[in-house]
Parts: sequence; structure tokens; C-alpha cells
Amino acid sequence: MSDDKTRDAVQGVKFSQFKKVGPDPSKKLQVVGLQENDNVRADLTTDLVSTNSSVVFRDSKGRFKSTGDIPELNNQLEVNRFLWEQIEKLLEEPEAPEPPEERLPIYAEDEPAEYPYAEDGESTDLVADDQWYQVTDPAFDYDNPDPEGLDLFIWTEMDDGTFEWVLFEVEVPDGVVIIKGEAPDPEEDGVGNGSLWFDNSADVMQLFVWHTDSDAWLPVAPPTTLEGRIDAGEATQAAIIAQIQQSLEDQTKIVAKVEELAITKGAVARYVVKDTTISGVASRNGELYVSSPTAADVIAISFAPFDSNGQATKPCNPDDIIEFVEAADLRNAGDVTRYKVISGDYNALTVQYLSGTNDFVVGEAEEIYIYPQNSDLATIEYVDAQDANKLGKEEANEVATSFRIKGTGGTYISAAGGELGLYHVKYPESEGHAATAGYVDDETAKTKQYVDEETAKTKEYVDDEIGKIVIPEIPDVAEPIIPVKWTFAGPDVPAENLTSGQFTVRSDGSSGTTGGNYKIYLSIYDATGNGILHSDVWTHDMSSGTVMTIAKPGFGGGISMRAKTWYFNVTGSGSKQYHRLEANYWRVNRALISGHKYIINIPGILPTFATPSQITRGFSIPEDEGEES
Repeated sequence: MSDDKTRDAVQGVKFSQFKKVGPDPSKKLQVVGLQENDNVRADLTTDLVSTNSSVVFRDSKGRFKSTGDIPELNNQLEVNRFLWEQIEKLLEEPEAPEPPEERLPIYAEDEPAEYPYAEDGESTDLVADDQWYQVTDPAFDYDNPDPEGLDLFIWTEMDDGTFEWVLFEVEVPDGVVIIKGEAPDPEEDGVGNGSLWFDNSADVMQLFVWHTDSDAWLPVAPPTTLEGRIDAGEATQAAIIAQIQQSLEDQTKIVAKVEELAITKGAVARYVVKDTTISGVASRNGELYVSSPTAADVIAISFAPFDSNGQATKPCNPDDIIEFVEAADLRNAGDVTRYKVISGDYNALTVQYLSGTNDFVVGEAEEIYIYPQNSDLATIEYVDAQDANKLGKEEANEVATSFRIKGTGGTYISAAGGELGLYHVKYPESEGHAATAGYVDDETAKTKQYVDEETAKTKEYVDDEIGKIVIPEIPDVAEPIIPVKWTFAGPDVPAENLTSGQFTVRSDGSSGTTGGNYKIYLSIYDATGNGILHSDVWTHDMSSGTVMTIAKPGFGGGISMRAKTWYFNVTGSGSKQYHRLEANYWRVNRALISGHKYIINIPGILPTFATPSQITRGFSIPEDEGEES
């Protein structure tokens, strides 16, 4: 089509009337436009779409984020590659922390109460950061412990100063990419505002971002179509499994179905079990000695020269079969056990167990058949029993033990420890061949190149899709008014060095008495940066016994005391001012912790109140404001 025909074809057509198409890697999209005042036409590719470097990003709290550590990205192709590199870095799994120096991790089923590896004279007390791997398998090898798959617990100090075993878990921070074929669980996967989820299901392959205010995953990149490469890989894997199954089915197996076995048992011989140990040889008519009461453990048998009916015991030769059948008048009548003769004669035989569960009891009657002609033949039952141990050609097989297939080049197939191994596999050249590691690496490299070069959508398409997203308006909600908390700066911080919203304490004498002293030192500014009182220097006598408290929200009562004297706008070193509140008769329910925040209750003065934004907005104080008297 000529340029004139193309121009005539689109002339007078509205934008909404253009045909809408989806991504098709086999068909390139052409665009026209202006470049330095010239009409131009080009195939639209990712490296043709330039980026907007003036865009400023914000974090999940609306604050501007620095872009100083982000390289200059000039087009969409560079953006795609940068995102791929960052995702790969985020997928690196963190390792478990190292145990304390010269301390071994503890392997036990129940919570350890002491350190089991202490040397003589050393303390068995647990120390901070000791590690305990919880064992759940009774067969765990404690001599060669392997932490793989075990939950790790760390001996950790709690807020109240006690220690507990705390499960070591890797937290997923906001913004981490989650890769799975279904929507992540907000609690289990640690989803936060700005978290990325790459849906790697075969029919989606798309990146989404979690928007907390919308309570929804929003698409931020076009789907990635791998044109059947993943399906082809799965098909190859299925072909490998099918090929292995076929190989197992093609193994040699006993398929002979014995319909008639010309064996003449002859007359039955009857014996009575005299003993289940070989303490001698059977001598009286009908006596029988075996080496064990358990049929499968018998290795020696002794028959008397005559059975219970006075019939001569048949001679026995190597490879002959001896069959024991329990007498018909007993509870297990008809149970059969068979042995093969290894050596000896009927009075002192060495035998090999073949089949059956007819165990032996002293005084029990047995019917015996000896097959001198059975060197090359077996009963139907024996053939069926051996056939059950072989692999079938047509039916499904289950291999319960380890096996391997070997050749002149070594092992080709092995199954052991719940794993199947394939070795010396030929590099695949057609659809039915198994894939080698080298082949998979080659195909993976092709897939990555294909993703980089062929599947990114144009910026116009992305803008159009984003424009379709309707984010519901959320009505303004008034901020709550909350008490302003004070931060405990620590017991040794000078009062003159307290910053806004900080306090410290001092005490002497005994608590719970009138003779002791408890002093609270406060910054003259609370956490909003505003003064809590007028700047006049003044003192107030509180000997009437007003109660003051210091408590941590959510932890019940903290420290309570009875007020004595309050001193306001006291000037310390460097002309810096603070408030000092003196009290006695104090009692401590929960000790103060440096850096933690508390509510200070001083009737008529504290707490002050503000909105959360007023507390966190930050503030500045004129240099001369702290020197006012």
C-alpha cells in the first residue's frame, strides 16, 4: 500500500473508529509522526518509546522519593531490563542468622530450658540469640543434624526483660515482588502498599501492583506471552516421564501362565513337630525338627526315617521342593509353606525358604510332600508368587525398592531416596527427546531475549489501559485527636539536652515512702513542637497529694507517684530550659525503656492533644526562643 493510499484510508476517520487489536508478535505495528518537522514512519518497538525523565515518584505515604540511585533510562526497552534486574535481586532469599560465637545450635523436639553443650564448669544458662531447631521426625539423625526443613527459633529478650523462643521468619517489606500463579494472601505473603505481584500462570504472565486505598491489584505491565515455550517444556517433561514408564513396562517379566503342571505328588507323608530348634536328629517314627518356629527363618530340617503312618521318608536331593501343609483338623488348615533343598539328606537337610506363612508349633501335625522330580519345575502357586515380584509389560507397576539401569557407559537410570536420576542423556534433536540441562539453559536464554525484544507493549497502550482504571473516590475523614506521647530519652541524659517531646527521670531514697524523691524532667516542648506552658519561671506547691503517672499505651499501668513541688521553665547549663516535677511515694508497675513512648498524666497540664499529622509533620524552633525567661 502506497503512502497516498494509506493517507486516504485514514482521512476523516475518528480515533474511536480505528480497529482495536491485541498484541501479536508476528505482526509489527507501524506508527507515523513528526521528527524535527519531518513526517516519518517506523515500526513501533520498545527501544523507540522514550521515557519521561521529569516524572517524580512518591512512596506509599505520599512522600517524594529520591531518583539519584536510579540509572538514566531513555526508552521502554531499558526500563524493562532494569525492572528484570531489580526483580532478580529481590528474589535472593536471606540466610538464617549466625548463632553466638562458640555456641552450637540446639536440635530438640521440645523447647530447651538450658544449653546442652556446656563444658564442665561452664554455665548451662541460655544466652541471647541462642538457636533452637525444632525436630518433628522421631528418626532424626542427631549425630549428623541437617537443619533443612526445620523451624528455627531464636532466644530473644522481650519488652518486659524476660526471654522467649521466637520463631525466625523473613518479613516481606513493602514493594517486594511476589511470584506465584494466584493472588497473594495479604497476611501470609506480607502484602503492603506498593507490593508487586508477577502472575506466572501460563495464560497470564503479567505484573500487578497492590494499591491499598483501592484494595485491589492493578496491572502495571502488559502480559508476557511466551508462545508455547513453557507448554513445550512441560510437554517435554511429560514425555520424559512417559518414556521412563514405558522402559519399566518393557523390562523382562515372567508372563508364562501355567495352566497345567504335571506333578505327581504321590502319597502324603504325615509328621508331628517335635522341636523348633535343631537339638538333635529326628529318630522316632513321625518326628519332625525345624530350626525356627517362624516359617521364613527356617534353614534346617530333620525328618525321621519313617512318617507317622510307618511309610519310609522319601529321599531328598539338591533343588528338590519340600511342601508343608497344615493338617485339616487345625485352625489354620490348608496353610502352605515351601522350601528348596540346598544340601544334606532327609535326616539333616539345609534348606532355602521360598514362600508361605505356615509357621511351626511343637505338637502340630504337618502333611509333607517332597518332589524329587521338581528340579526344573515349580507349582502354579510358586510361579504366581515369583511373578508378583516382577514388572509387568501392560499393567501399572509400583517399584517399592531402589533400582538402577546400567550399561557400558555407567548408570543411565536410577531410583533411590524418593528421587529419579537420568544420566548420559543425549542433547534433544526432536520433540520426543528428553531435555538436558544444557538444552534448558539455551532455551531459557532464548526466552529471556524474546521477553526483552518482542513482548513489551507501547507506552500509548499502557497509558490507554491505565486511563481505563477507575479508582473510587474516598471521602475525606477527619483525623482523630489523640494524646501526645513523650519519648523516654534514658536515665542518664542531662535535662538541658532534652529535645522536643523527650523526658528523663531521677530518683533517690526508697520508693513507696515520703522520704524518697522521684523527679521528672520534661522538655518545654511536646512532640508537636509547641510549648506546654507559658514561658514564665514559676513554682507550684503540690503537697496536697495530687497523683501523677507515666504509662506505656497498651501495657496497663506504669509508674505512679504523689506530687510535691513543680518547677517550670528551669534554666540549666547553656541557658537551656526544662520543667522539673518532684514527687515521692512512687511505685513501679512497669519499668521505663529508653526510646519507648509514654503518656505522662499531670492533672491540668499533661497530656496535650493533637492529630497524628501534627505530631509527625516536623517543626523548627527559633534559636532565641529557648532563652526566653
